[in-house]
Amino acid sequence: MKGHLFCFGLGYVGEALALQAMKHGWRVSGTTRSKKKIERLRSIGIEAFHYVECETPDEDMMQSLKAASHVIDTIQPSRNWPDSVYRMIVNGALSDEVQWIGFLSSAAVYGSTAGKVVDETAQLKPGIDVEVTRVLREKNWMALYDKAGLPVHVFRPAAIYGPGRNQLAWVKAGRKEMVYAPGIVFNRIHIDDLALGLLRSMEKPQPGEFFNLADDVPAEPMEVSYYACKLLDIPPGPVIDLNDSNLPYEVRCFYDHNHVVTADKIKQNLGISWQYPSYREGLLKLFKDGQIGQDNRWS
Repeated sequence: MKGHLFCFGLGYVGEALALQAMKHGWRVSGTTRSKKKIERLRSIGIEAFHYVECETPDEDMMQSLKAASHVIDTIQPSRNWPDSVYRMIVNGALSDEVQWIGFLSSAAVYGSTAGKVVDETAQLKPGIDVEVTRVLREKNWMALYDKAGLPVHVFRPAAIYGPGRNQLAWVKAGRKEMVYAPGIVFNRIHIDDLALGLLRSMEKPQPGEFFNLADDVPAEPMEVSYYACKLLDIPPGPVIDLNDSNLPYEVRCFYDHNHVVTADKIKQNLGISWQYPSYREGLLKLFKDGQIGQDNRWS
């Protein structure tokens, strides 16, 4: 067995990482807020524990955490909740032999850069509250490396897609409108490539580093929507201008992040080649495998 991964947050990213890790001989344990998921997770070999931030964790969970060689926090932060996972680590919840600690942030912390390419050294310009919170937590987590020597790594994924969460599913569900936003481009990352990047980092730790996780071909959202319609043989919907007053506020906010993220650092440092270097390979694979509207990786 290669090691023991403890994953805070066995959600979309956490499950994908768990799946890849187990395929490579890792022991995996972790947490979920959903009591309904525990039985399913345990049935496939994950030591799952029910845990909600700010609640007192049970003794079995803490023992499993203490035994872990690798630990990651994938829980989306909220300014209304303190960083309880960080607090556990500060209070000595990990083994002295822990080899790797990961914190999952987001490429959205770069804010909008008018399409300019950004790497890990770029200035952070968070906009909405959750991104401001992510930046604060990045600093706290990296301080564990700077001040305590813990093997902390921070990851900033681009827009995540994969089984059950993709443009094909949206088009099939009737969301065919084409938002005309010229010049608005951003990267994506297939969930399997994201998990691959995390796993390679686990196998070859480089503490104190920030890593972007993004595909190689940024694209305009309307381009991706057209391709999804083409694969499904569904006529595209009407074109809507981004400045249309009838466009929901949430949709307009989605297009605020106009930046191109490079993941050259993690690919070069860890010798990674993406399975899905652009949205085309990713969506085509989902289409061929019938993984459009549901996540059936565990079936």
